[in-house]
Amino acid sequence: MANDPEDLVQKGAGWLLKVAYTPRPQEVVEFLQEYGKHWPRLVLRYAAEKMTPDDRSAILSYSV
Repeated sequence: MANDPEDLVQKGAGWLLKVAYTPRPQEVVEFLQEYGKHWPRLVLRYAAEKMTPDDRSAILSYSV
């Protein structure tokens, strides 16, 4: 879903990752390290909203 051209779908995918980060930060970061490199920046921006500064900068460096 993250590669869907609709911006609302991309926002939804990012929101899901943002909410999942709070209880399981390590799993979300590892997931994004593996798959996030091919996703639009919008998904990554939403996903990184509640991340620590270190995690956020690492994840946002993947944006295409």
